[in-house]
Amino acid sequence: MKRRHRSYNYKFTGRTHSKKGIVGLLASLCSIGAAAGLILNSFFQGGTASIYMAMGGFGAMIVAVVGFGLAVDGLRQEIHYRLFPALALVFSVLALLSWIGIYVLGVLAG
Repeated sequence: MKRRHRSYNYKFTGRTHSKKGIVGLLASLCSIGAAAGLILNSFFQGGTASIYMAMGGFGAMIVAVVGFGLAVDGLRQEIHYRLFPALALVFSVLALLSWIGIYVLGVLAG
């Protein structure tokens, strides 16, 4: 007797994952990674960070803002899943709050 080959490739929806959400998540994770790297570098230098590290931090903060914008735009798209845009929104807000906190602490300490 011949056995049937079962195929489990069911697709009940035409939705896909949002590319803007994925890029926003990667951008926010890169910004968080840059924050961790710059904080560790400043710690090992005894708290004396150069202007180049400050500019790198400012650039990473801009990347977090871009990730936030992509996350919001990804959440507005109705034809895509919302997992990656929601994760991107959470991580970009976390990155933005950490960058704002770092700069406020730098201004208050200086």
